[in-house]
Amino acid sequence: MKGYCSTGKNYYHNKDAAEEALIEHLGRNSYAKGTGPINVYLCEFCDGYHFTSKGEESELLHDPEVLRRIKKLRIQSEWDDNY
Repeated sequence: MKGYCSTGKNYYHNKDAAEEALIEHLGRNSYAKGTGPINVYLCEFCDGYHFTSKGEESELLHDPEVLRRIKKLRIQSEWDDNY
């Protein structure tokens, strides 16, 4: 489930939801190497999770199954954008 933090950022109620949203986000959006979200973190203001482009890359993004899923989502997104 998604909500909004007092910081103005989207937040997710738990880490699993945030990681799932991160995967879907990366599947719909393309980023240059070294940019874009790479992990999630627990916010001290809202006790929810946000995306971050700083720090260590999530181990999820090294999982071959997750990488295949992101690639499939990107292809689908490109198809949707073009047709």
